[in-house]
Amino acid sequence: MTLPVILLAAGYSRRFGDADKRLARISPSETLLEASLNPFSDRSIHLALRLNDRDAPWLDALCARFPTVQPVFCTRSEQGMGATLSEALSRSEAKLDKDAVLVALGDMPSLTPEVVARVEASAGALNIVRPWLLRSNGAGLPGHPVAWGRAFWPALKGLTGDNAGKCVIAAHPEALVRLEMSDPRACHDVDRPDALRRY
Repeated sequence: MTLPVILLAAGYSRRFGDADKRLARISPSETLLEASLNPFSDRSIHLALRLNDRDAPWLDALCARFPTVQPVFCTRSEQGMGATLSEALSRSEAKLDKDAVLVALGDMPSLTPEVVARVEASAGALNIVRPWLLRSNGAGLPGHPVAWGRAFWPALKGLTGDNAGKCVIAAHPEALVRLEMSDPRACHDVDRPDALRRY
């Protein structure tokens, strides 16, 4: 099963400084956002963007490189990730023809197709599947992408502010599948400029 993805790239990344984090270079030929799209290039990508990205000069080139990208321009992105996810799902739902959708982040350039495949292999309409990085001290670290079964889409569409899916998971702990893995790339995101040095 190849699931569609909602990829969240509408944040303002204040910890990154004044530059647009999405356009930071991972390599001379690839931006952070482009690298984050790579693991999903074989599927429908509903790309959540800011409303003012509609006329961004880089957007046409991005869509040409990733033909399955469908930009979703969010009017409430300044309110936080929860508001963005709510709006992106509401605007994309009519085009989502599977029992689950992947939600991913636009600042995870080292995520692999193998991690994505493992998550979607366990996905279903009635569960929430999340990568869970096992650490040497026995603790776990939650990662992305998260597969959200269709049963939870109404709750996701009701999200506000910056609290994304955590409150939905907290309300339905019995539905959560913690997919244990040892690949740290399921948890590597870029919050600050110095985090780019690992790539």
